[in-house]
Amino acid sequence: MYLLHNPAVKRKLQNELDSVVGRDKMPRISDRPNLPYTEAFIAECLRKTLSTITLAHTASKSVEIFGFTIPKGAMIVPNLNSIMTDENIWSKPEVFQPERFLKNGKFSKPERIYPFWYW
Repeated sequence: MYLLHNPAVKRKLQNELDSVVGRDKMPRISDRPNLPYTEAFIAECLRKTLSTITLAHTASKSVEIFGFTIPKGAMIVPNLNSIMTDENIWSKPEVFQPERFLKNGKFSKPERIYPFWYW
């Protein structure tokens, strides 16, 4: 869906895959360091979709946070949408923009929200 609505992203992604991997084989994990735009594309897809697939958790012990007590066994449903669309973290969060994960042409992890990502 993101590629359909973002043809410029699709071209950049295809150009990178063609130049690094080629069309005669499948990408391998060993290609990953040479595919920063592809990794940025995947990270942006996750940023845009993670908030819709949040799983519930259970508190393993009672804890107090900001004056509120969460009792042991309580169901906790994180609001990832508030993080993934926070304008204090992301510039123009509503825009699909893989480049937000690139610094000097290299893939860059968002350290502030590291626990929510796949790497």
